[in-house]
Amino acid sequence: MCIGNRFALLETKALLFHLLARCELKPCEKTSIPLKLAKDGFNMKAEGGFWLNTLPRKNVHPTIARNTTNGTCKL
Repeated sequence: MCIGNRFALLETKALLFHLLARCELKPCEKTSIPLKLAKDGFNMKAEGGFWLNTLPRKNVHPTIARNTTNGTCKL
C-alpha cells in the first residue's frame, strides 16, 4: 500500500472521529425503518438510501470542546 493511500485512510479516520465526537447521527424521516436492502447488485445497500440528520452533541468531552471555537477546530 502506498504512503498516499495510507495517509488518505488516516485522514478519513480522523474526520470520522471528530464528526462522531461532536455530532449525533440520527436516521432521517426519508430512511425506511426497518431497513430494506436493494437486490439489484452484489453490494448490500439500502433501498432509497440511508439518510442521516446530524445534530450537535450536548455532552462533548471537555478536551474536544476546548479545541473548538464557533464550530471550527483550533490547530
